[in-house]
Amino acid sequence: MIPKECKRLAEVDFPIAEVSRHAVREKSIRHGHPSTLHLWWARRPLASCRAVLMALLLPDPCDEHCPAAFKDAARRVLLRHEKRPRGWSQTVGTDDGLRRVLLKFIADFANWDVAAHPAWLATSRALVKAAHGEAPPLVVDPFAGGGSIPLEALRVGCQAFASEVFVSSTTKRSSNWHPMPRQRCEIVGKLASSPCMRVRNPHLGRTRIAEGSLTEEWERADGRRTSKH
Repeated sequence: MIPKECKRLAEVDFPIAEVSRHAVREKSIRHGHPSTLHLWWARRPLASCRAVLMALLLPDPCDEHCPAAFKDAARRVLLRHEKRPRGWSQTVGTDDGLRRVLLKFIADFANWDVAAHPAWLATSRALVKAAHGEAPPLVVDPFAGGGSIPLEALRVGCQAFASEVFVSSTTKRSSNWHPMPRQRCEIVGKLASSPCMRVRNPHLGRTRIAEGSLTEEWERADGRRTSKH
């Protein structure tokens, strides 16, 4: 696990120029892209969501609190990466070099052309596992909109908890909102007491969330959405 004192990669550096280029290009991609499923006026680019998630999930190797186990595992994962450029074996030898290689990987992984490539998926998920252990981290997006953030969280091997009060969006992207068993007791109580989780919606009525009936409540709501749309 990453110590609380350890900074995440996004807190010290981020390949914003490269990620921005991929995000801009993504707007012109139509074949096979999730954005073709339905129009959403505030859709977040998948490229930037994927890159930011990776940078937030991974610790900074140069931080004094960064676990040595993560750095060793990250080096092994990156050197096994099928698409690694030449020179990585020398660069990752130092903490600063490992940081630069991780940022390079994040920048290149923002490219839509490699987003579903098995080698890139395996490396990204292995890096997340190296940082968080066997239990996948949970990414929560209470205002999921078009679903870019939870989609990319699942892509890199995380668990995702997403919600959205706009019925048309959730119906068209066929969302299945189910609690993650590992976090049920930990998060449901917090969500149940949150004002944003008790909303008035003309299609769903007043949503009541409680730990014992969370799954059933969402399944009934999902059925009402399907029947009305």
